Amino acid sequence: MNKFYTIILVAIMCSTSCAETPPPESSALKEIPSSNTPEAPKTISIQEMLVIGNSDMRQHALSMLIQTKADGQLDESYIPGLKACSEDPSPETRRLTVKVLGQSYVSNADNPNSEIVELLIKLAKDDSAEVQHLAIADGLTQIKNKSDAAITQLLEIAATTRERKVFDLIVPSLLNDRDQVKQLLDRRLAENYSSAMYDLYEKATGQKPPPRNTFLDQQSLTIQETLATGSSGMRLHALSMINQGKLRSGVNESFLPYFKLSAQDPAAPVRSITARVVGQYMVANRDKPLEEAVLLLMQLARDESADVRFSAIYHGLTQIRKKSDAVIILLTNVAAEIRDHVIYERIGLSLADQKEQVMQILNEQLETGNNAATFEIYKDMTGEFPPLREKYLEMPCSRPRLFVFKGEENNSETQKADLLAELDKVGIPNPDLFATGSGANHVLLLTTRITRDRLTVEKHFPNHNTFTVTQTMWLTPEMEIEIDALRDAAK
Repeated sequence: MNKFYTIILVAIMCSTSCAETPPPESSALKEIPSSNTPEAPKTISIQEMLVIGNSDMRQHALSMLIQTKADGQLDESYIPGLKACSEDPSPETRRLTVKVLGQSYVSNADNPNSEIVELLIKLAKDDSAEVQHLAIADGLTQIKNKSDAAITQLLEIAATTRERKVFDLIVPSLLNDRDQVKQLLDRRLAENYSSAMYDLYEKATGQKPPPRNTFLDQQSLTIQETLATGSSGMRLHALSMINQGKLRSGVNESFLPYFKLSAQDPAAPVRSITARVVGQYMVANRDKPLEEAVLLLMQLARDESADVRFSAIYHGLTQIRKKSDAVIILLTNVAAEIRDHVIYERIGLSLADQKEQVMQILNEQLETGNNAATFEIYKDMTGEFPPLREKYLEMPCSRPRLFVFKGEENNSETQKADLLAELDKVGIPNPDLFATGSGANHVLLLTTRITRDRLTVEKHFPNHNTFTVTQTMWLTPEMEIEIDALRDAAK
């Protein structure tokens, strides 16, 4: 078998003599030169290619295995290579890996190797939707005698999927394992109750589920009933108990439908604490939070109440470890529109691990319109300078930028005159600059409203010998009012 699946790779050095060597004939399993000299070919097995090859080589090898239709014929020597392919950065490599696993290890096999099952479970959680679907359709659902791990994974997918075609693939595949499915569902609900799992019970087992109070303690049931039907005050009390960690059995997925109800309460404090507990218990520290919980937080992040929006963003959306494009767009829009320094810094920190994704989204926004706000937040959100600089230089800032200069001497007017002269020298005549405070405690406040002026100050003064910038910030409307009051008092 291994002899049949042996391939000779080309590894020819770039030289004139080798370049003139005619290419070998195309053939699935032909021997071709692979060293500096045609006389010393090096043979590399498909197994080795799967382990050490790049994405293109692996895809070629996997395609060969698929084309030869080696149903149930591959031995365990291929498993290390298939494991390596399951971690390949190319989704196409991982897709072909699933095809080989399904065709050569699962199809017509009564008890597939446990390592193969583990690989399929892993690929059913892949970042690529196509790989996920194939791992379910051609892999896990095709296993005749499913392990507990395989059934558990299929149940989790069926309970959380929003795609009917995926659900319809999984449930029929469990018909021959109903006793095993019932045992696993009973255990899962007892250990960590999930309303989605509970709703799946009858379709997956063919039996009515036990009463909900079999799996939930009376305190949890009372809290959920309060969230569903209670007044604003009662809901607030129930949510406060959850927020303070006073539920003996903790918070699980069964609470989500009730959080959706409290999120619609007319009282803003109820909606605000709802956002906080959803973030704390349904999103924070989870690699893949519940999609419905994320959608609820996105809804609350657009609430009419500033307190509710703050809770949904600060305690919720910024806590998601791997954010979708939709969440990133919402967060960067909030950063661009609001500029409150607390939420602004929180958003920037939360996006640090997804820099490339953030840059791609912001680049598209800059290219499609005159988006000065996106240009302004770009460096804070990505750590990189924005593109299309010339396009935005003469545009007014969407929000003014404040620079606070440290007072270096007792005479504030003298220092102000010196700074005015320095600003004029770098191309900023007649700036909005005034001194506030007295004696050695005074500071100079400079407000820029044109993009070019802001960038000039940021470039010229970070390490200036005479003038020290101690703080910079975007001015919110509320802060502008405060600055105006300081300016009036300084006159």
